[in-house]
Amino acid sequence: MKTLRLARWKSISTAAALVLAILAGPDTAGAGASNNPPGGTFEGRWKASASDETSRPASFSFHRQELGAGRISVQLGEPGKRYVGQYLRLTGSRPLSRIRIFYTYWVSDDFDDFHVGPTGAPLKRRAVTLEQFQRRYAGSVVATMIGEEGGSMRCVFSLIDPDGGLAGGASGRCQISDGGVVDVVQNARR
Repeated sequence: MKTLRLARWKSISTAAALVLAILAGPDTAGAGASNNPPGGTFEGRWKASASDETSRPASFSFHRQELGAGRISVQLGEPGKRYVGQYLRLTGSRPLSRIRIFYTYWVSDDFDDFHVGPTGAPLKRRAVTLEQFQRRYAGSVVATMIGEEGGSMRCVFSLIDPDGGLAGGASGRCQISDGGVVDVVQNARR
């Protein structure tokens, strides 16, 4: 009984920390300035499962709150499901405490192994440490979103113009906890 209570407390506290982090947004200390617009949109293609032959539109929007970080949302199809959350560009200078909420969600049991990168090598759940996660995705943008009707999504994007952030275009993939995927390929600045 004590173990069950402890496990339930850990799940509740992890979910509460994620919700608070999303609602509070990133801190803006040392945000720096950028000549790029603070927000924008880009498109992707959504499939109900990785093996699904049919793809539908997915519309992303983002708003930078500090250099390399901000809010992101995606609408899957019309009227479709909506997911909202945060994105963060991983760099060696980001404190691990700032990355932890993304890492915690990425290694949750909600997701299968994530096949990313030019080799398609999987990122195994719980097979990497927080530090390994930071090194693996250094220079990439990771995002964690929660569905308005439940479920969650995680994304990794490679920036076309790293100095431009997401506004400079990105390509990547998102996984949805229900098994769906969203592919973003070479979106130019809009």
